[in-house]
Amino acid sequence: MPEKKKIIANEIIELDQVSSTNDYAYQLALDGKQEGCVVVATEQTTGKGRLGRKWDSPAYLGLWFSIILRPTAQAPAATLYPFFASVAIVKTIQKLFSLTPDVKWPNDLLINQKKFCGILTEAAFERQQIKFLILGIGINTNQTPADFLPEMRAVSTSIRQEIGEWVNNQMFLQQLLTQLDSYYSIVLKQGFAPIINLWKSFCRSLGQTIALKQPETTMKGIFHNLDQDGSLILRQENGQLVKILSGDLDYLKK
Repeated sequence: MPEKKKIIANEIIELDQVSSTNDYAYQLALDGKQEGCVVVATEQTTGKGRLGRKWDSPAYLGLWFSIILRPTAQAPAATLYPFFASVAIVKTIQKLFSLTPDVKWPNDLLINQKKFCGILTEAAFERQQIKFLILGIGINTNQTPADFLPEMRAVSTSIRQEIGEWVNNQMFLQQLLTQLDSYYSIVLKQGFAPIINLWKSFCRSLGQTIALKQPETTMKGIFHNLDQDGSLILRQENGQLVKILSGDLDYLKK
């Protein structure tokens, strides 16, 4: 049988330092760069997280990279792509380190209730279709507590902290890109339904009492389900189901 053609990581651009791999990849996509190109940086000087937050990206202490995707999909589907990336990251970490991270809606990954990974998507649209999408991934691999800002130490971790060993970033990235390519192929062939089901199996907060912080309100209830479009379905105290498109999730005791 002919070897399956690789999409993700058909080209890898390695940079010593960049302001943001997402910004760099976005400009490449505007200039027509092919789908699957990966931009990897040893260090980001102004790494980005959701909602304009800063993502600390020191040299050699993490994986900081972005992927150009050009799916044939309508604009609302752009919010689904972090889910396949989350599943690929979990599967890679299970294989390499015998750990199973917790996925936190909408785009974070935790170990022992501390964040070690975030995913950021930025997209360009044309006539209600996705023209291209940049999938940015930041993974804390080798930080010690002293490497985090004091205010972040209680809520942040790295794989090194959890396994007690230095992580080989190149080996980790190679394995992760292979998994990302495999799960992206599933998306292209089968859609997001199998991805959503896998994601739910790794989500500790599903079925738990949570708070969802939004710009002008905080909603509380049970994380009832994840909709097929990636929205969180919240069951409020009165039993009403509410569909949430975005927000910051906090765990609550029942």
